[in-house]
Amino acid sequence: RHSGFQLADALLAKMEEYSVEPSNFTMSIIVKMWGKRRQLDKALEVVRRNAKDGCRSLDSQVGCCLLSACFLNQAPDRALEAFAEMKRWAAHARPDASTYSTLITGLARKELARNAAEVAFEACEAGALQQPLGDESLQLLFRALQRQGLAEELGEPLAAKLRAAGMHVPGLPMRDGPHGGESHYRRAPAPAAATSTEK
Repeated sequence: RHSGFQLADALLAKMEEYSVEPSNFTMSIIVKMWGKRRQLDKALEVVRRNAKDGCRSLDSQVGCCLLSACFLNQAPDRALEAFAEMKRWAAHARPDASTYSTLITGLARKELARNAAEVAFEACEAGALQQPLGDESLQLLFRALQRQGLAEELGEPLAAKLRAAGMHVPGLPMRDGPHGGESHYRRAPAPAAATSTEK
């Protein structure tokens, strides 16, 4: 009797044999599968191969799944490497608020607060973001900064940067947007990819 993984392997082999381009949903499942099987190299390989071939199925959801797979396999350094590569993907697939939030969450949980703060600062500068960073991600980040004695050095400047970008700073009331009036952001959904992969 075949296991679910064996059936998945057979399906992937057939897709490659007939040059079937996976959808973004299928690609996300493939990445999650390799992550859960502790074969991170294969997850990274399939994404990089499709990125090189100009595959249209790559999107921010696939990116979130790949980052989550990296953290599931205790490889935050590879998550940062993968994130850098995502910024060179096609415009529609580049990191969005959920991707940034997934990376910040993973880094903060690994107590890499300085790295997480750098990502958050970068997100504030990413004018293309259509939604704010997730509250849970920022809460984890600010707690990690506090634990590591970085609240004054990084936490306070980051809070100011978030407010200037019209984002919510955890523990503080919502402020008006940078040009007056309500913030132009819609509230971002929780990074579902991170939670579903880490179960």
